Amino acid sequence: MSRFIGDGIRVKGRFGDKVVSGRIISSRIISNELMYSVLLDNPISLRWQNEPVSTVLLSNDDIEIALS
Repeated sequence: MSRFIGDGIRVKGRFGDKVVSGRIISSRIISNELMYSVLLDNPISLRWQNEPVSTVLLSNDDIEIALS
């Protein structure tokens, strides 16, 4: 399903094996796929990062719920 979700919309989705939620801060097309930068409600720890991350990149397929 192709859809556009605007900046400022709250979303819930999956980043790898983690369920994340936050607010879209920007969007862009990367390799013909619409991607969203999401500022997380709660930073997550990733095994390949020393510090928790507060922003992730999600695709439409990664986003399960979009709320205004």
